[in-house]
Amino acid sequence: MEIYRRLTAQIVKEKSQPMYYQIARELERLIENGTLQPGERLPGDTYLSRVLKINYRTLEKVLEHLQEKGLVTKKGRHTFISENIKKAIPNIGFFYLTEAEYYMAKRGEFMHGKFSQAGYDLKIIPYQNRNYFEEVNLIEEIRKRDLAGAVIVPTNTLACKKSLLALEKEKIPYVRLGRSFFSGELKAPLVRGNDKKSVMVLLDYLWKIGHRKIGLITGEHGDENEQAYKDFYRDKKISPEERWCLGIGFTGPIEQWNSITGEFIAKGYLEKNPDVTAIIATLPIAWDFMKVAFLCGRNVPEHLSVVALSYRPEWITIKPALTAVELSDKKMGETAAQLLLEVIETGFPDKEKIIFVDYDLVERESVAPPAIKMDGVSGS
Repeated sequence: MEIYRRLTAQIVKEKSQPMYYQIARELERLIENGTLQPGERLPGDTYLSRVLKINYRTLEKVLEHLQEKGLVTKKGRHTFISENIKKAIPNIGFFYLTEAEYYMAKRGEFMHGKFSQAGYDLKIIPYQNRNYFEEVNLIEEIRKRDLAGAVIVPTNTLACKKSLLALEKEKIPYVRLGRSFFSGELKAPLVRGNDKKSVMVLLDYLWKIGHRKIGLITGEHGDENEQAYKDFYRDKKISPEERWCLGIGFTGPIEQWNSITGEFIAKGYLEKNPDVTAIIATLPIAWDFMKVAFLCGRNVPEHLSVVALSYRPEWITIKPALTAVELSDKKMGETAAQLLLEVIETGFPDKEKIIFVDYDLVERESVAPPAIKMDGVSGS
């Protein structure tokens, strides 16, 4: 009987929905997820009216609604859960910003496989703009969709943080996928790419083939990539020129890059840094450097090596093919799914758990040993 008392507390009183419908919807959820078993008898009308805090007429409409859907049957004065109810497969929601569709759709495919093995179905829920968490009550959205948990790609907004904290307060299972927004303020696990290590991998790769004057073009001045760059040179006991490192002030999706004068940035950088023999850059500015280098009298890779901090398969036609680090969608998707299954089973950890997924280095044609001598150090 305790389940009916809890049901009352779970109902979100929506003015746009009549009370009988809200109660019927919650009972339907309990029937479909197997909490109320086929053949089980519901309590009497007097008890249900009292514990659900509704009158007899409202209760009558609740039961009529369930009966019309074939979820309950009447036998004399008693109501029973129908015997032929097919238990519904519990759903998991995958929330992400549509502008990240290219990467997230693939990760969703691998999540789906992992969740299917555990008896869950994955529902893709892309949201259209960064104000989504201001416009939607996330708890109501999850309950309306009857989700057992969620994988969420957050936005760096106060509304998003408040929404995620509210989920934790209500003990609604979720994990984060993507950037380390709100790190240390949430308990939900986070799955993200090991960005700092990816820069180290590329620097080490270029260093081993002879490059010493390596430029870095990163999204934001002072970000993880720049910190890794400085740490690398510090370990080598070499001080790089400040001009070698450039933050372009852009961290959006590739699709928005058209509004940025990337070729102008690349041309200015190369003119200011003629001594640099290799460049590590975010996409798509790495491609801009490859296009502009020739105009500045520097062929790739003969006179300038270019590597990227990410890659997209459709760019395979670019010549020379771009060496890059690539993040496995399989690892990202399956890791997020596994973490959420753990949260569903055991609850949130006592403190934030971050799982870093390493990038893989894929060597292609855009890198060669440096063709000039640098301060007495032979690069060939």
